[in-house]
Amino acid sequence: MINIIVLFAVIGGVVWWVVDYNTNPNGGKAAEQASASASAEAYNKRHNPQVGDCVKVTGSEDDNTLQMTIVGCDSSEAQYKTAEVLTGAQECKPDTARAISLRGRHAVSTRWCFTTV
Repeated sequence: MINIIVLFAVIGGVVWWVVDYNTNPNGGKAAEQASASASAEAYNKRHNPQVGDCVKVTGSEDDNTLQMTIVGCDSSEAQYKTAEVLTGAQECKPDTARAISLRGRHAVSTRWCFTTV
């Protein structure tokens, strides 16, 4: 009888830990996912320009160090203004000063078309 009680206590403790780890918003898996989501969102706000955003471009496409950083359009760092954001095989308009294409995780490419500031 004591063995059964100990077995149920151990199983109950494991079940409680698994449920708490996966659902507790202040720790465990939920906190890890929230942290990862917040980091990705912060990165996108800083490095994923939308139409109208001004950017500073550093690095090179050749060695995979290219990085677009959103800056204020009145900043001395602003090099380009985002004119279009295209997906797939779409081409930028002829008056584009610079185009940057990056391939995403699922083989869908994104092309940013920039004009000068």
